[in-house]
Amino acid sequence: MFQFAERNNAAHDHDHEHSHDEQVAPRPRSYTVKAGDTLGKIAASQLGDAARYTEIAALNGISNPNLIDVGQQLRLPSAGASTDVLQPQNDAPTNETGKPVEAAGGAQSYTVRAGDTLAIIAVRVLGDASRFMEIATFNGIANPNLISVGQVLKVPGSTASTPPVKADSGKASTYTVLPGDTLSGIAGRLLSNQARWREIALLNGIRNPSALRIGQLLKIPDGATIVETPPKQGANDSGWLYPSDSSRLTSHYGQRVHPISGKVSHHHGLDVGAAAGSNIYAAKSGVVTHAGWAGGYGNAVYIDHGDGVETRYAHASSVTVAVGQQVSQGQVVAKVGSTGNSTGPHLHFEIRFGGSSVDPLSYVSP
Repeated sequence: MFQFAERNNAAHDHDHEHSHDEQVAPRPRSYTVKAGDTLGKIAASQLGDAARYTEIAALNGISNPNLIDVGQQLRLPSAGASTDVLQPQNDAPTNETGKPVEAAGGAQSYTVRAGDTLAIIAVRVLGDASRFMEIATFNGIANPNLISVGQVLKVPGSTASTPPVKADSGKASTYTVLPGDTLSGIAGRLLSNQARWREIALLNGIRNPSALRIGQLLKIPDGATIVETPPKQGANDSGWLYPSDSSRLTSHYGQRVHPISGKVSHHHGLDVGAAAGSNIYAAKSGVVTHAGWAGGYGNAVYIDHGDGVETRYAHASSVTVAVGQQVSQGQVVAKVGSTGNSTGPHLHFEIRFGGSSVDPLSYVSP
């Protein structure tokens, strides 16, 4: 039987008394997410350096920096400590004697210092702050905020990727939270027993079962069968793929009367009416350059396909990819929504060459 116990702050403080010789990291500040915020914007305004968004992500256990919610309370690292002074090290991490320590499986060991976060450690040792979740996975850390000075961590090799979670053959081990999901609903669908939501909560360090985020990646106990959305097929002879399952075109490229302002203006893309939450697919393979809020576009994804070619997917309810991620043609990159300047659920799809928009119907067709 799994039980969850809340502890008050006073009791928690007594559990973590420190000796005079032990160094204690500064207590983080807090920030409430506002409309239009991104972790980069918050890092720039609160810490003076947009690149420090990875520290905020690590401090709050955020695996996808694009998935933050208005009203969400974030802890902020000290404004004085910055990862920009840390240089990637080619040498292995060292212990107190200065000699590399090799852990089981070829990983290296690292002793947590005062002021460390998993993101800072990832920069210092691996040269890439975004790899903090690999360190968390290697050490079975469900909450990346809960590391202690003096704790010895295993760190993957410099070229290692996140090790897979053990799962039965033919079974999946992770699940991405969708709109309307609850832990009991997920447990019912994947484990055939709604009462097993407690196992999912315990496995993921979730103390508040109501605090799920769309796009959040959950580890699922062995025995759950999850069907992944396969990439959409059907690229045309020119190598382009229509980015939706819906063929209902609600607004074409070119001059039109804007549905909100009522003024004649140029429409830079193609609007596809589709059900809220339905899939949005990458029209070509490429690298994600934007994933998140984009003003009038609402939640949007931009993909760079090389040679000055870019596609944009706007007004999404949620995005399923992150900046810097390599995506394949037909991969789901977002879900249809009505965010930003929108009058209803639809996909606004653009193709740009050298920054200039072109008529998408010259390249794709429903």
